[in-house]
Amino acid sequence: MTDIRITQQSRVSARGPGWQDELLARLRNDSRLTQQLRGVTAWEAIPLGRLIGNGRRSDSTQSSLCYFTSSSTGAPKQVAFSSQDWQQIIAHRADCLAELGLGKDHLAAVVLPFGPWFSGDNLCESLLYLGAGVLPAGLYGPHLPGVTRLMSSVGVNALITTPSVARNMMRFPSPHQIDKLVLVGEAVSSSIREQLAAYFGTAPQCLYAASEAVLGAEVRGEPGVFHWDPDRLHLEILTPEGRIAEAGIGELLVTRRYGNAMPLLRYPLNDLVELAPDTTDGPRFRYLGRSGHGFGLTTGVKVGRVQLDRFLDGITSPIYEAHFTVEHALEGDRLRIVLGGSAPLPIPRDVRGRFLASSLDVADTHRSGFLTVEVETRTVPVRAKRHLRIMETPWRL
Repeated sequence: MTDIRITQQSRVSARGPGWQDELLARLRNDSRLTQQLRGVTAWEAIPLGRLIGNGRRSDSTQSSLCYFTSSSTGAPKQVAFSSQDWQQIIAHRADCLAELGLGKDHLAAVVLPFGPWFSGDNLCESLLYLGAGVLPAGLYGPHLPGVTRLMSSVGVNALITTPSVARNMMRFPSPHQIDKLVLVGEAVSSSIREQLAAYFGTAPQCLYAASEAVLGAEVRGEPGVFHWDPDRLHLEILTPEGRIAEAGIGELLVTRRYGNAMPLLRYPLNDLVELAPDTTDGPRFRYLGRSGHGFGLTTGVKVGRVQLDRFLDGITSPIYEAHFTVEHALEGDRLRIVLGGSAPLPIPRDVRGRFLASSLDVADTHRSGFLTVEVETRTVPVRAKRHLRIMETPWRL
């Protein structure tokens, strides 16, 4: 495992106790947190968090906007933003894009679904905040050839999209040379980076986007290493021993230093990272992988528990067991699905196609040649409750 400049002399961090005491005092006065923070008098005593609140506003002058996450745990969560929260989110994401070199000299195509997290509406607004021009293309597979032609005709010189969609665009003739290629997600293999750089004429850069937050921009020349802003976020890890630490390897915990409609306190993202001490170059972390009730593909696409359950529910035959095994490789992923039911188990012939059709990103990854799917069936004892097992081979950049 490569350390992230851990040997450098640490500087006095902006993450001192002052802001922590202020934030804790403010949140203790929030009626939504009374129970969770009962008896908590120091930052070190804050328990592992969650998304807090039910959309109720802590400030009656702030309007709120509510979304529901797709959730990798199988339990979708309601997330609320006040207008002040939204302004903070736009400013933070604009700073991350600026770190990647985006600005007023760019006309950027945003080829992403329009939603509350790392995509569409907020990234478009963040680009406008920077003074850049925006082509809000959205994301719909059949429109990609037309979007590619439109990008060329209007002079787009920056593209923001997911790794799988960028890889899918390589199927189209007449490559469009651009100045900036920003991939939204965590892990992008060296093989994909090299292919995209050759096609688009520029080395891709990444924006780290977990479901509830954009956390930072990739450090130039250090693939998979991301810089984050301690004035807006506080990152910690939960070590394998169950200890909360500010450096080392473990599950990433996020605290938002703002957030009126829905505070975020030591919220686990199910992402495994190496969190480095703050140095003269600023705080950084390296993405190592993801745990939880789902799996990720090497193109950055995530498949969560909700999507897997929806796929299984769409099969008319009763499924009592389902095993999903993902094998990663530079040239792509191999997904083996084993479905079990009582004999006989008439699995529809199109079950493989059903899975590929369950997500546009999964379908794009398959069409791009970076995913193969195999389906097997077997007879198992009848169970009252479905048993789901997900195995993902370790992946290291």
